[in-house]
Amino acid sequence: MSYSQNSDVFLRINDQDSRYLKEIENKKKLESYITDPLYVENIFQRIDINVQLPSYEHEDDSGMDVRAFIPNSIELIPNIPEYISTGLILKALPSDTEIQVRSRSGLSGRGIVVANAPGTIDEGYRGQIKIILINIGVINHIINPGDRIAQLVLAPVLKAKMPLEHEFKVRGKQGFGSTGVK
Repeated sequence: MSYSQNSDVFLRINDQDSRYLKEIENKKKLESYITDPLYVENIFQRIDINVQLPSYEHEDDSGMDVRAFIPNSIELIPNIPEYISTGLILKALPSDTEIQVRSRSGLSGRGIVVANAPGTIDEGYRGQIKIILINIGVINHIINPGDRIAQLVLAPVLKAKMPLEHEFKVRGKQGFGSTGVK
């Protein structure tokens, strides 16, 4: 048990409160990473000088817009997924974070979505970032070089503690609905 002084108020902090305060502290650290414009350059590496770094369109946006880095326009035909290059490589992420890849609302309204949304770019991934777009509409759609194609959201990750194999309870193998409806 410990005590904390804040604005002349004394708080008694138990272990659970301590963990909660640590979560708040980690969230504040993550927010400082997100709001520091130089930090984006530490997360991403460009494969070409002409690649645009992801950016927030508005200060209070949760997602950074990422653009297509392609030599020519790509025609998205309905129901055929396409891997669209961003020209970015992930350099580093803060511990216990991920980048979520999400569809842009303006494109979604026209039937263009991230196929595996929300996609996950893991903390340890170091390859080129490509966005899997699919046209769920009925007419073809053109993606041009430099078009904003998705949003990237830097998010904290909570990791579950996995039980040992012998701690799992034995269940049936029937799957969906095997325990009944009542």
